[in-house]
Formats: sequence, C-alpha cells, structure tokens
Amino acid sequence: SLHPRATPSANAAECVANLGGNDAFWKFVDYVFANQDTALTDVGLSAAAKQVGVDASSFSSCYSAKKFESIINSDYQGGVAAGVNGTPGNFIVNKKGDVWLIPGAVPFDTLKATIDAALK
Repeated sequence: SLHPRATPSANAAECVANLGGNDAFWKFVDYVFANQDTALTDVGLSAAAKQVGVDASSFSSCYSAKKFESIINSDYQGGVAAGVNGTPGNFIVNKKGDVWLIPGAVPFDTLKATIDAALK
C-alpha cells in the first residue's frame, strides 16, 4: 500500500518539474524529504513549490487539476507488475540482459555484491 500522501506529493513534484525544470524538481524533493512533518500537506507542498521558485498560481492550477495523476498511477502499476513492493526498488541488469529485482533498502555491501555479480 502507498503512503496516504504519496500520490499527491508525486503529483506536486511532477508539477514543479513541469513548471520549474529539473533543478527546481530536485530542490523541491530535497526540501519535502527534509521537512516531511510540515511539507506533505497540501499547504506545505504549495509552500515548498513557491520556495523553489515555481509560480504559486501555476502550481496551484496544476496541482488541483491532478495533472500528472494518471501518469503516476501508470508508473505505480508498472512497478507492481515488475515486482516492486516498496521503496526503494532497484533493478540490476546483468551482462546477459537478465533483470534482477532487489526490493527494499539493502546495505551498500549487498547492493555492491549484486552489481559485481551482474558484471561477471
């Protein structure tokens, strides 16, 4: 199941990317992750968008229209179909072209060992 604010937050992030570009997107995401206690509300997402330089009125229109919700839902369903059941979900492609799913957060050493094995 998704966090109850995952879809609205993803929509907000996509609106910021669309309106402010890549740099604004990353500043927005960094801010929201660092301030989850206040930034995940509708008001907080709007304030975060404004803070990274996105026009408040344009953001509000995009966000209210849920402009990117269908794309977000499609991406989510694609992840579910691929076996992703949490965040993060990592895919490693070995030299043969096989795709290995590494679900969830794993220690760096585990991820590195899998990448090293894929390169053999």
